[in-house]
Amino acid sequence: MPIEPHPSVTEPEGSTVICRFVELWKFYDFFANEELYFRRTDLFKETDSSEGLPSDDYVRKIYGLRPGVIEDELKLNEQQAFARQYSEACFINCWQIFEGETLHMWNTYGQGGGILVFSTFQRLRDAVDAFIDQIIIGKVKYNEEGKRGDNLIDHLFTKRSHFDREKEIRVVLTSYNPMAGLNRNFDENGIPRREPLDHLYPLPKWVHEFKRRRIDLKKLITGIRFSPYVTYAQREDIGWWKKNKNMDCNLDESELAGMLTPTPDEMKNIAAKRFCQQLFASCGRSALFCSCAAVEACTESIAPRVFFWKISCAAQVRQRNHMSGKSANHQFERRCDNSGISRGTVARHRELRPTGRRKGGHLSAPPFLMVSERWISTERLRHVAVHNSIFSFGGAIDANTK
Repeated sequence: MPIEPHPSVTEPEGSTVICRFVELWKFYDFFANEELYFRRTDLFKETDSSEGLPSDDYVRKIYGLRPGVIEDELKLNEQQAFARQYSEACFINCWQIFEGETLHMWNTYGQGGGILVFSTFQRLRDAVDAFIDQIIIGKVKYNEEGKRGDNLIDHLFTKRSHFDREKEIRVVLTSYNPMAGLNRNFDENGIPRREPLDHLYPLPKWVHEFKRRRIDLKKLITGIRFSPYVTYAQREDIGWWKKNKNMDCNLDESELAGMLTPTPDEMKNIAAKRFCQQLFASCGRSALFCSCAAVEACTESIAPRVFFWKISCAAQVRQRNHMSGKSANHQFERRCDNSGISRGTVARHRELRPTGRRKGGHLSAPPFLMVSERWISTERLRHVAVHNSIFSFGGAIDANTK
């Protein structure tokens, strides 16, 4: 089926050089099977909760909704759930316009290693144009300026501004569920929720998490480049795969390879310092503590489960779990000791306010964290942490590998 042009989607010049940073095992899978991998769009909410959705402010603007008004907030839930359920029929494969290597991209999508695969926009377009599926391809926008109306395709090709360094080229493959309905977000009481209620209305088994489509590898790939962290054995393996597939393309060293290139661990330390700077900036405070602050980990306390952010020499957290002040202090100090948070080196205690909802007998992750006298949304904290490839709630970060 020929590619369908869309007025909201812009295509770059055909000669534009594009690339993909991939982990080694994905590179081997790509070459072994000669298939493009398309992941279902709604699954990316694990690392980007706004993937495929407009911002709340944009929805309120186009529908004239008032924040804090119950009827309008329910309408907002309906609109966002509608967009999310539509995204369940869309599968995406992502490339990016090549403007040079960055260690951020290597560490985010190559997991500190991997391969950089090159092509051109026209070659990719020709490859997906041969599919029998409905395909839309083009550049991703990184703001909502110029958007008009509630266009679901436009939402799929718009991301938040903090992703703008990716310069993404997105291929959207549409595969509709013939039995789909768009009201899976209503609970037992008929109240619209923001997300589909999969525990009440699970997707049928024929709605897959991904699609794979065969392509001509020789026509698509124009070059291969090693990660700056690749080992000698990995170089040998990659060379064998290139030779085995009779690929007529260059196999080059990274532009960033060298003695002065930071290791992945050093990159995490750099990202941690940047995270602290953005954290305190979000709180409206001076970055006075940032020079000595280092994010060490995301630690999970003992029951009742509450997540502690360990921010050394900058701020501590204090649990408030409907206990008396003395009991709460005792519980907090004991859990700090158990999780390795040093009480003696921190400026003062700050409060961590958990939600009231329990999941499996445990408290869920808190919605707000008080740092430097101001509440900061932990959703904002999550975005900053994920953007800098540090960590996410529940442990080490699992980077988005689109």
